[in-house]
Amino acid sequence: MPPTRPTISRLAGAAIALGGLGFVIHILWENRTRAAEIFTGVDPLLLAAALPLAIAGMGLVGLLWGRGLALLGRPVHTGPLLRWYFVGQLGKYLPGGVWPVIGRAELAVGGAVDRPQAYGSVTLSIVLTYLAAGLTFALLLPLHPGGIDPLAVLLAVGGVALVALLLRTMAGGRAREALMRRIGGDVPTAFDVPTGRRVIPLLLAHLPVWVLVGTAQWVVAVALASGVGLPTPAYLPLLGATALSWLAGFLAIPVPGGIGVREAVFVGAATGLPPELAAATAFLSRLVFIAADLTAAGSVLFLRRVEVTGTAS
Repeated sequence: MPPTRPTISRLAGAAIALGGLGFVIHILWENRTRAAEIFTGVDPLLLAAALPLAIAGMGLVGLLWGRGLALLGRPVHTGPLLRWYFVGQLGKYLPGGVWPVIGRAELAVGGAVDRPQAYGSVTLSIVLTYLAAGLTFALLLPLHPGGIDPLAVLLAVGGVALVALLLRTMAGGRAREALMRRIGGDVPTAFDVPTGRRVIPLLLAHLPVWVLVGTAQWVVAVALASGVGLPTPAYLPLLGATALSWLAGFLAIPVPGGIGVREAVFVGAATGLPPELAAATAFLSRLVFIAADLTAAGSVLFLRRVEVTGTAS
């Protein structure tokens, strides 16, 4: 568990989260009559369709993590892999950026994966996931309606540079020391990390993650727009805005789950949507992805319990 004593990092994270949420709430309040119509008119069937897409997008990250483990010579069966992934992912809702790494890695270690392989593969998985987010935004930027704030482009370029730098240095001592300070325990002297040409196909394999995640967010936007007779939001530009917002949320390391940051950046990047629709989409999408995390984690734990019960009987 993380230390209970408040730290500057945690206080900064709380301030950033409140600032981002305040920005989104301000937009909803300024357009409260129209926003209320959008929320109350949401199509429930379309909204429900976003949940399996969100679970699929998150699950694909878990499966690709398994490919990283296989590259390190430690293939794992799909059942245990997804259980470690979905349960460990809940750590992203804790303050600080390392808990998803620690959660997944320690569950893998408990499943007989060596620590260098566990920590190296998880860190690689997270880095490649968000490198792919930056690439997705860059590829779709020419399709963005009416241009986009230069700050968004700077954020994407800077984000890709930062996660690339993390990929370059995570096999060294600095990443190990940061984890040791957080968990107060032993972490491998050096992470096992695939390098060179083996990483590029794995990076490209993460691009469909953002197709699934962006499609889930687009479905939420369509469910909100259709109820009040607004035009169907453009699909590809919204995918790019979604990828950029998740990248920004990841870079806001002190903020649990990037809450507030992700929503604010999406509203700023989704220039093809009315501001109240963009804010409503960001808010409701957050709830959909939280539901996806909880549903997936609960499902894999339930299936594991059924498996253990069946074996015992």
